[in-house]
Amino acid sequence: MKSLRVFLDANILFSASLPRGTVVTLAEALRLRHEAVTAQLAIDEARRNLARKQPQALSRLDAALIRVLIVSESDFIHGLALPTNDGVLLGTAIATDCTHFLSGDKRHFGPLYGQTIQGVTILSPAMLLMHPDLF
Repeated sequence: MKSLRVFLDANILFSASLPRGTVVTLAEALRLRHEAVTAQLAIDEARRNLARKQPQALSRLDAALIRVLIVSESDFIHGLALPTNDGVLLGTAIATDCTHFLSGDKRHFGPLYGQTIQGVTILSPAMLLMHPDLF
C-alpha cells in the first residue's frame, strides 16, 4: 500500500470534529495509515466555525489534531479562481509535498475535484474513500 500525504482543508477539520460520521471515520483512517497535514490557517477557520455553530465540538478538534502534522503556510497558488485563503492552503499543500488536498468545499474546489495541480490531486471525501491506496 502506497503511503498518502493528505492535506486537510478547514471544512474537513470541522466535520472530523463532529460526532461520528463518514468524515470522522475517514479522518481517523487517514491519521492511522497515512500522513495527515494541515496548516494553522485551516485550524483557525475550523475553530471559528465550530465556536459559532458547534462549540461543544471544539475539544474534539483538539483531539483530532494530535496525529496531524501542522505545517507553515506557503504562498498563494496563482492561476486558479480561488479565494485567498483557499489559494494559500492549496499552495501550502503543494509546497509541503502532499499527494492530495482533501476538501468538502464544493463551491470553491468542486470544479477542481479529480484534477492534479503541481503534483497534488484535489479530492472530495467521497472520492478519497474510493482511492485504491487509502486502506
